[in-house]
Amino acid sequence: MNDSINDSMNDSMAVTNNSTNNSTINSELERSESFTHNQSRSIWNLSRWVVPLAMFTVVLTELLLILGSLVTTFRVGMADPVWPTTPWYLFFIDWKEPSSGFLIEHVHRLAGFTVGGIASLLAIFLLGTDKNRFAKWMGMVLIIAMLGVYGAFHGQMMKQVRAEQIVWPMTTIYLLLGSIGALLIFELARIFQKQSGAWLRLLMIFALLGVMIQGLLGGLRVRLDALFGTNLAAVHGVFAQMVFSLLVVIAVWSRRPNLEPLQAEKASRGSSNLFLATLLFASALMQLIWGAWLRHLPGPIPQRLHFLSAFLVFALAIWNFFSAKQNSMAGKTKMSIHLLLGFLVLQISLGVEAWLGKFLSPIAPELQTITASQATIRCLHVIVGTGITATSAVIFFAAWRFHLARKRFRIEQIGKDSFHNTNTLGTNTLKADSLEQKVQLSTVNS
Repeated sequence: MNDSINDSMNDSMAVTNNSTNNSTINSELERSESFTHNQSRSIWNLSRWVVPLAMFTVVLTELLLILGSLVTTFRVGMADPVWPTTPWYLFFIDWKEPSSGFLIEHVHRLAGFTVGGIASLLAIFLLGTDKNRFAKWMGMVLIIAMLGVYGAFHGQMMKQVRAEQIVWPMTTIYLLLGSIGALLIFELARIFQKQSGAWLRLLMIFALLGVMIQGLLGGLRVRLDALFGTNLAAVHGVFAQMVFSLLVVIAVWSRRPNLEPLQAEKASRGSSNLFLATLLFASALMQLIWGAWLRHLPGPIPQRLHFLSAFLVFALAIWNFFSAKQNSMAGKTKMSIHLLLGFLVLQISLGVEAWLGKFLSPIAPELQTITASQATIRCLHVIVGTGITATSAVIFFAAWRFHLARKRFRIEQIGKDSFHNTNTLGTNTLKADSLEQKVQLSTVNS
């Protein structure tokens, strides 16, 4: 009888110890998750200049787009057929000779150099936020090497300023492509390792590449004007707004590189609206393309496409607004969608004014003398259109992040549930074994 009592006490102590161990393990897991989250945030905050530098890059790029819009409005893209030029070119010319168009074009180029330098600095800072010390320094070395090779490429192009034909320095181009490939592969590996902020750093690499390509497109627009006319100018304008949109996304995302646990839990219960946000962003890009086509090559077809796509963007914006109010994204996208709707209302008004000033005149648009009021309206129309594209990009990437967070949160919940079920099963088995032993002992004693 005493043996039966002792065995029963041992069984109950084992069950108690097992439950204590389970609670200890759970508390350790929660403490580890909390520590990891706080650690990633503290490591991220080591680079305190990332957010203001990202905002400053957006402001400078917006000024660059305004100057580019003035270049197109006043048709001064070929005011200086020489390319490439140095950033300090304006400081060594005779100021009595150049026209206003010449100054606008070269101030535009100078702004492009400035944006390129600031974007490069932002990319270096962002790669320096990697929490792994080796990865941080390796990423910074790779991006500095890429920028050095690009500088060598620009220097070799500078030697061909007066050449009739462009001779591409293929060795330098191969080195440049190799350095870009190594940098992308390295950051993709960090994404597969699920490192904090890896997606943001990859987007910054793409943004920097976009800035570099945009500068090259601007130069080719000058050098190949006789071959392509204004076609390259249209591509140059569209690509500039896409790069700007990406920089805006990076500036917004840099404030919160990772979703908070509470936001991720909310995302798991609702819809990310990824499909609607993708349609909105794609339609905004198409609207941008038709607008550039209409601006550089006015005609009936681009007019119709531009107008129809404007109504489509407006309808999709309203659809996204009502859909976001019914799911977990409402708190994160409400401000962006409100801003987008405001941009669209303003854009329609500016578009009507720009169209009346350009197409109601008996003079063909390409032969008209641009007045100050017309230039102001057209530039505002372009800038607000840029805001629409950038805001649509922010909404799209917010939906994408919530979609990924929802999948990741559900996978983690499945793992935790499996862990708890396994422990519960072990506890129940132990209780069953103890009960069976008690029955056997009581039978023997009797």
